[in-house]
Amino acid sequence: AENTKAAPLAAMPRASAVYLPRPASALVALMVAAAALAGCGDDDGSAPTPSVASISRVAGNGQTGTAGAALAVDPVVEVRDASGATMAGVSVRFVASGGGELSDTIIVTGANGRASSAWILGPDAAADNSLRASAGAVAVDISAEATVPQAGATYPGRNGYIEYIAGDLPIIITAPHGGTMQPQEIPDRTGTGITTVRDANTEELARTIGNVFANRVGGRPHIIIVRLQRTKIDANREFVEATQGNRVAGRAWAEYHVFVEAAKHAVLAQHGRGFYIDLHGHGHAIQRLELGYLLSSATLGVVDATLDAPAYENLTSIRELSQASPASFAEILRGPTSLGALFEAEGFPSVPSASSPDPGGDPYFTGGYNTERHGSRNGGRISGVQVEANFTGVRDNQANRELFATALVSVLDDYLGTHAGMGLSQAVASSGAAPWALAGYP
Repeated sequence: AENTKAAPLAAMPRASAVYLPRPASALVALMVAAAALAGCGDDDGSAPTPSVASISRVAGNGQTGTAGAALAVDPVVEVRDASGATMAGVSVRFVASGGGELSDTIIVTGANGRASSAWILGPDAAADNSLRASAGAVAVDISAEATVPQAGATYPGRNGYIEYIAGDLPIIITAPHGGTMQPQEIPDRTGTGITTVRDANTEELARTIGNVFANRVGGRPHIIIVRLQRTKIDANREFVEATQGNRVAGRAWAEYHVFVEAAKHAVLAQHGRGFYIDLHGHGHAIQRLELGYLLSSATLGVVDATLDAPAYENLTSIRELSQASPASFAEILRGPTSLGALFEAEGFPSVPSASSPDPGGDPYFTGGYNTERHGSRNGGRISGVQVEANFTGVRDNQANRELFATALVSVLDDYLGTHAGMGLSQAVASSGAAPWALAGYP
């Protein structure tokens, strides 16, 4: 719960590696500076260290992989001096372009003069993916081609810590807090303010939703699941808090978010617009769905006329959907055609909704990092909501999970049909020519 949530690759970690997501943070600069200081000292009169003369590709060039997934073979480069001898102890910097991520950005060559990094391709299959490895003044480029994720296929991250089940509907569902894996290679997250409570049965709920959609609609939502327990990683937090600097957790965090971005690119390419649900579970006493649009309880407490001001609409994770819909913002948020009202019509009490327009003084989760990053508050054509599901009647057993998933089909069909101009049956029948770019729905 949140208040503001191919085969496995080579084993990690490497002691001489540094992982941080792009762009490099101040921590990289500090680590590089520390390494430089460690090498400083008085001249001891020994022979000068040979300079790097060449760096060449050894493995991993010219591969084809799935957008958002790691390549099957880690790129490997080799460093040599002017005499042609391989050089150990040389720092090699890897930089990816095309939106991808690296397991390591700086690697020190081993005794064989080689360095390698796992390469997670960028999320856009249409973008050029390239990798530059440099040592001193020399560099070499490595290329790769990305393909679109195939609907129904499962793409695991390293060791299966993250799982992406690709879809073909304009819907993306993530479950960041329901995992149970507790590998020893990742230490437990600790410290003041660190939340590690697991959202029980949300992984199971996400999988059930995917199967029910396939059976009832004939298409699948994109589903990204964190299988690590929240004691190890919190994918609904920014990088530092999410991983506490552990490089293995860092790779899982990067895989999760690049998978989400890959799903977004696939949705936009096929449908032109999409909807994102970050699926969580709350433990509050009131057994109802809490729908988080990045608006506080106090904001939801204002009257509709005030809520309809652009300032509030611009703060929400459904900003683009609201601006495209002919309905008012207050109507989309808590009117008769809102998500909350449609869920209640299916037998699932919700807030905000027509009957419960705001939480009042009761506990309520507003939405977090994922909803802000992957929704439309900051632009784009993917709107989103954090769904905090109550346990009793939704997550507690498989029968209730199937009932909720069945209700979600009906709810999203009505909601997207009303506010985005296209229901799920139209989405399944679409040919990928941006069908949501319809008259009245820019």
